[in-house]
Amino acid sequence: ELGPNTPGDAPGAVTLLLVPGRDPAHPDAPEPDRLFLDAVCSYLNPRRLVTTEVFLRGPNYRTIWVAVGITVGSSGGQSSVSIAQVTEGVKLAVQQFLSPLPPAGARRDDTPVLFLPPAAAVDAGWPLRKSVLRLELMAVANRVPGVLLVNGVRLLDDRGVEQESIALSGLDLPKLGGIAVAIGDAPPASAIPGFGSITGPSTGAGAPSAFVPVPFVPEECR
Repeated sequence: ELGPNTPGDAPGAVTLLLVPGRDPAHPDAPEPDRLFLDAVCSYLNPRRLVTTEVFLRGPNYRTIWVAVGITVGSSGGQSSVSIAQVTEGVKLAVQQFLSPLPPAGARRDDTPVLFLPPAAAVDAGWPLRKSVLRLELMAVANRVPGVLLVNGVRLLDDRGVEQESIALSGLDLPKLGGIAVAIGDAPPASAIPGFGSITGPSTGAGAPSAFVPVPFVPEECR
């Protein structure tokens, strides 16, 4: 059961988080559509206990922004590397690390994520209630071939505020709003593609945010 805060706070109710394996409209942040929800509901309804309510929910994506500064070079006798390839590799590595889905072909069996140990669950997609850590993103970037040194990482939340970590709760999952990778120091937030479309922390002044919250009514199987 997945309640908004602590599991087990709603006796007789089970909430299932559904993340489709493919969503052409939102490839980096898949969301279940009506047909997907109806199909799962039709499968579960005859199999549930009559005293149990089943709620089907999509993820509550929390937009984050990342800027990375790196030093690129060859090591161990390797030939020279392409700066463009390395910077693109860092972007892809961070994007995959934050993805709600595992890399293609990463899963070796059909074991549900629920029954995987924590370390294996990370490889199966972002685990629920796992915080996004700036230092962890630095480690991800540092493992990309061609990166000699990660000079710095900026991690910003959905309000545009720089953070060391971003806590996620309930059905929250991270969504990478944009990433900038530069040679040298980590670039400023203004260099992140798309970051200019949001405002800083709400103070009652300034332009409205480009992100409009849309209420999501959970589907219910009775």
